[in-house]
Amino acid sequence: MGKHFYAETTYDGNNQYTFFLFNVYTGNALDFNATAKQSFNGSYADWVVERPGLPGGTHANLSNYKTMTWDDTIYNNGAGSGSQTNNWQVNMVGSELLATANGWGNYGSGANTGFTDTQDHCK
Repeated sequence: MGKHFYAETTYDGNNQYTFFLFNVYTGNALDFNATAKQSFNGSYADWVVERPGLPGGTHANLSNYKTMTWDDTIYNNGAGSGSQTNNWQVNMVGSELLATANGWGNYGSGANTGFTDTQDHCK
């Protein structure tokens, strides 16, 4: 099983955000601030698995993570998660299906508070 980390994004007002990442396994933490170019109304949240872009417009291969689980996911100060929300699952596609987004399930501390993403191919 993989290692756990905690991630939090806080809206500070005036298009300012604070990001906090904590690696539970190593105890290392990182926090930084960023400014958005446009306003955000706070009505949605995204959880993303990405593969990095490379020079020349290509992409690195997707890491072979098998299945990644998000548990105890919340947004809007805990007012939304799981079955309380609209759920748009977006699969990652390159020349073939790379990763499959799976629906809300019972992960962590409550019903419908998490979900998984399954890696299909590394290309």
